[in-house]
Amino acid sequence: MTKHYTERNFEEHIEEHLLATGYHQRLPGDYDKTLCLIPDELLTFIQASQPQAYEQLEKQFGPDTPTKLAERLSTEINKRGTLDVLRHGIKTRGV
Repeated sequence: MTKHYTERNFEEHIEEHLLATGYHQRLPGDYDKTLCLIPDELLTFIQASQPQAYEQLEKQFGPDTPTKLAERLSTEINKRGTLDVLRHGIKTRGV
């Protein structure tokens, strides 16, 4: 007999595969709907991939750095689009 698959089965299979290959599961509340980002993931990525730039931003923004960076990135994505931001990056206060 043919086994019937549902969209839920399909989603669960994809999720299991992603988790088994290093993807980190996030809760819906982690996503900032206003910024259209997961701020914690952004911060972790920038700190790991561009530590000197992040350090310079911290000197300028202080404890507001994570918020200011997420807001700036969101604004640039809204203006220029994701692909352009990925290709050309963003600058804020010369960094």
